[in-house]
Amino acid sequence: MDTKVLASADFFEEGGPPICVHYNAQHGKSGLHQHEFIELVYIKHGAALHSHEGETQVLTTGDVFVILPGERHAYISTSNTALYNCLFTREAFAGAENLMGDMPGLRWLTAGRGERSTRVRAGLSDSQEILMILEKMTWE
Repeated sequence: MDTKVLASADFFEEGGPPICVHYNAQHGKSGLHQHEFIELVYIKHGAALHSHEGETQVLTTGDVFVILPGERHAYISTSNTALYNCLFTREAFAGAENLMGDMPGLRWLTAGRGERSTRVRAGLSDSQEILMILEKMTWE
């Protein structure tokens, strides 16, 4: 099975900000693909069967996960799924490598895959804060 590669140039304007946020109110299934950028996904509501680097899991409301450049993933099926995609180029973290290296939860962004969780479930108060930040980023 061929893996489609999504290029940074398809999502980021040359000379533009190294971050972009997209809201998808009706996310459907997608074929196996990988990107040249970092993708943080927040499931606003619904559910999805998601494959990531050969592991399949069910994602539901409040789940947050990150796909690093070169990692392969696909949405096998979805049910009433709304999500935010927050895309970052590596340049978005330029100058912050030392700071992130000191934070165990973010160290993998600069050090590579290593040991990390692929999914985190946000609690109610965290979900509200995440939504507020993502909506603000989408607006900006």
